[in-house]
Amino acid sequence: MTSRRTVLTGTAAAAAGVLAAPRAAAEQPARSPIWRQEDVALLLVDYQPETFAGLRGADPRVIELNARLLARMAVALSIPVVLTTVGVAMGINGPTVPALLGDVPGFQPIDRSTMDAWDDPAVRRAVHATGRRRVVIGGLYSEICVAFPTVHMLAAGLDLAVIGDAIAGQSTTAYDRALDRMIHAGATASTAMAMVLEWFRDWASPQARRALPVLQWYNAELGRQASS
Repeated sequence: MTSRRTVLTGTAAAAAGVLAAPRAAAEQPARSPIWRQEDVALLLVDYQPETFAGLRGADPRVIELNARLLARMAVALSIPVVLTTVGVAMGINGPTVPALLGDVPGFQPIDRSTMDAWDDPAVRRAVHATGRRRVVIGGLYSEICVAFPTVHMLAAGLDLAVIGDAIAGQSTTAYDRALDRMIHAGATASTAMAMVLEWFRDWASPQARRALPVLQWYNAELGRQASS
C-alpha cells in the first residue's frame, strides 16, 4: 500500500519536479469548441511568388484566394493579423504577393531567415502581443513553413487551427503527411469558408453585416476563377 507521505500534489509536487495529477474536470478552465473571432489571431506565412511557383497538386489561384478571404475577414472583424515572409532580405525570395498584401493595409510583414516561424523572436513577440491564445494559420509550404511552427506553437501551449485549403505543398503526399502530422500533434483542421463563418456564426449579428461584403467578394472571385 502506498503511504500518504509518498503522494505529492500541488506545489509540493512542482517543487519536487514531479508532474501532479491534472485538476478535476470541473476545475479546468472551459475552452470553447468554437473558434470565435474574439479569441483568435491570424498568422499568414510565406505567401510569396517562389512558394506559389513550387506548388504541386493544388491550384495556386484557389490557395491565394482562400488566404485572401482569411485576411479580409480578419480585417473586417478586427482580428489581429501577423504576416511573415522568409528570405526576402537575404535575396532568396520575393515579398508577399501584392494582392494579399493589399488586403491587410498597414500590416508590415516580418521577414525571417528561419523556416520555422516560431523560431523567430519577432514573430513570437507579434503573436504574443495579440493577446490571443488561439491562432489560425495558413501558409506555404504545408510540410515546412506551416507544419514546423504549428507543432512548435502547440508544444508552447497555444491552440492552432490549420486551414487546409489555404495551404499546399510540393506534392500531394507532402501535403497529406503534413496535415496528418499537425492534426496528430493537436491542431484543428478547417477550411477558409468554414473558419470565417465560425468566427461570427449568426447572420443577425453586427459582425455579419461587416462580413457580408467580404463573402460576396469571395464568391464573385471564385466564380470568375471557375469560368476562366
